[in-house]
Amino acid sequence: MTNNEGTILLPALLVAFTAAFSIPALHRLSPKFVYTLLWPIPLSFFLYFLSKAMAMTPEHFWLESSSWVSVLDIDLAFRMDGLSLLFALLISFFGMGIIIYSSCYLRGSPDVGKYYGLLLTFMCSMLGLVLADHLLLLFLFWELTSLSSFLLIGFNHDNKDARFSAWQAILITTLGSLAMLAGFILLGEVAGSYHITTILSESELIKEHRFYRPILFLILLGAFSKSAQFPFFFWLPAAMTAPTPISAYLHSVTLVKAGIYLLARFFVVLGNTSEWFYTLITIGSLTVITGSLLVLKQNDLKLILAYLTLISLGVLTLLLGVGTIEMMSAMFVYLVIHSFYKCSLFLVVGGIDHSSGTRDVRELGGLFKKMPLTSIALCLALFSMTGMPLTLGFIAKEMIYKSASFYTSFMVLIAMSVTTCVAIFLVINVCMGPGKSGKDYQELRLLWGPAFILSLMGILVTLMIESHFIKAVIWSSTGEALTGNVFAGVKFDKALGLSALTLIIGYLLSLKMKLIASFLTRLSCRLAFISPVNYFQKFKSLLIDGGEWIEKVSQRGYYHKYMSVILVTFILMLTWGYWKSWGHFNFPEFETIAFYEWALALVIIISTISSTLMNSLIASVMLLGVLGFAIAVIFVIYGAPDLALTQLLIETLTIILFALIAIKFPNRNRHHFSCARTRRDLLLSIIFGSLMTLLLLNVSSLPFDQYLSEYYAQNSFEIGKGRNVVNVILVDFRALDTLGEITVLAIAGLGFYSLFKLSYKRSKS
Repeated sequence: MTNNEGTILLPALLVAFTAAFSIPALHRLSPKFVYTLLWPIPLSFFLYFLSKAMAMTPEHFWLESSSWVSVLDIDLAFRMDGLSLLFALLISFFGMGIIIYSSCYLRGSPDVGKYYGLLLTFMCSMLGLVLADHLLLLFLFWELTSLSSFLLIGFNHDNKDARFSAWQAILITTLGSLAMLAGFILLGEVAGSYHITTILSESELIKEHRFYRPILFLILLGAFSKSAQFPFFFWLPAAMTAPTPISAYLHSVTLVKAGIYLLARFFVVLGNTSEWFYTLITIGSLTVITGSLLVLKQNDLKLILAYLTLISLGVLTLLLGVGTIEMMSAMFVYLVIHSFYKCSLFLVVGGIDHSSGTRDVRELGGLFKKMPLTSIALCLALFSMTGMPLTLGFIAKEMIYKSASFYTSFMVLIAMSVTTCVAIFLVINVCMGPGKSGKDYQELRLLWGPAFILSLMGILVTLMIESHFIKAVIWSSTGEALTGNVFAGVKFDKALGLSALTLIIGYLLSLKMKLIASFLTRLSCRLAFISPVNYFQKFKSLLIDGGEWIEKVSQRGYYHKYMSVILVTFILMLTWGYWKSWGHFNFPEFETIAFYEWALALVIIISTISSTLMNSLIASVMLLGVLGFAIAVIFVIYGAPDLALTQLLIETLTIILFALIAIKFPNRNRHHFSCARTRRDLLLSIIFGSLMTLLLLNVSSLPFDQYLSEYYAQNSFEIGKGRNVVNVILVDFRALDTLGEITVLAIAGLGFYSLFKLSYKRSKS
């Protein structure tokens, strides 16, 4: 069932983007007003999406569309179904929480206005990504998330590690997104449409097409790089240099879930094949194992949470790979609870770091006495993470174990056991035990409050497990209606036994945690040469060294040599073209050319030759001016007075500028035509000029197609509302062309102004 509504999302997103771009300037004027204006934006989005979710039933979705580039069939189309609404609710709800949390965490920061602007830009980009119903629109928002996350990860730009992490993240995700774009183009061409709603209805056609495998692997590359799957996982822990609220929002709820959303969105058309199954099972398993091995040797709380996120992302990919409706149901439940407890944990760590000044577990202890409310929030989040009874984490774990095969159960058992081990270790070493320092820590309400609420909601959200909305989420991803309950209840069966086994193994591992960490640290040092990080660094060094070698070979600093190479290349290309098509050459009739036109051509030729022979630089400049004015006269003769006026103005300005420059230059030496270099230059110039003349004569001899001229003449007034055809062409029909030229001129003007300002400052100093 579809429901086409008026366009609501597009204006809302445009308003939010406008607010995001205005926030830095507004914050400098009134910081309190900006914060009051800011948090209602995600709240409004959340309430709107919540109203849609409450009215949602399976097989129900809404479409909104506005024409954008009709020639290319690109629309600003949005689709609200169960899947997109689930992610939109998470993005807007947690975005509001992060804004409230950041008001305390970043209080006093000089760049807090820029921070809020970037955060809101990222949130709107993520909303556009999950709601887009057009492949190219989805890609546009995908790239906006990459750009805004790059700026957020590198927010502390004075920190070298932050800059490096931001560049590493955007390089890896951008390479994946380029592959994904190629997959989108193939997918759109195969399906005959770039609209996702249409593509989802062409499942069998796409799976049976010979381009199915290229489409699948190209899109998977984009999803894997964004969601930090093996072997791209290393950018995620490195991105922990970002402020903690950014880590909480990007790396637990939104950015890394974008790849999971992409896989779930195209599951109907790409999933349930052997290629899909084995690829996702393999990559998901490798990500789980990698995260499990690396998390056990970490001492930094944020790095511990980062590698725990890797484990969870691996589990989500694993469940998507299996692809049964039971596994997909468990995947969505696990995704929701992971968002709640992981964001809560990040916020708790931010509060601990803000109060104690450290995130090292070896320096923390006794937080129950020093920060009791923060410790309660931490324990509640850890209960959900380990899947303790009465939490949604327990339900997710039970659902996975109930319908998983032996291999899937084994991999999930590894993931959950390591997660439980880390949770027990944190409770014992951070919350309980003797304090490592006699210093008293200050608990701020806005630092522990949001984390406590999210931890508590990880338990309360369990009540929504059997709602129609959850069933609509499952249907919109799988294309199948779930019969019966989402969760079958707790029984004394294999699933409950595996849940108990998970807790036992986790507890036993926590007893030997330090010994395991020491062993893994030594092992990782010996195996560093096979690390994906090492290969990435070598690849980056190879690119840089290759670029430097190319620059060293080709960029010698001799303008004369560059021009010679360019001219020789064009001469060879033109000669080859003439040789292949000489029989088709035509030459125009010269009888229609008036005598004064021959006179102008003669003036141009004489001015060109004389300007190269003059010893006085000013005389050469004047002769070039004569050449330009002669061309302006030709424009007048052929009915282009506006071009003639532009030519006259530019030539006048050019003569003045070059004359001023020429005054500062010494007189040139006399020409020595006996010099081999001069003779070579003269020969190249004559050959190139002759070949270009032949080309222009051949082109001008052909009959011109009048279609475009007639179209402009007929439609300039009706469409462009202007009687001057040339102006309408520049402003309306070729507006992007004109915009590009204006942009180039503006950038050149800014460059000139910067150089002028810099030289002025140096002269004063």
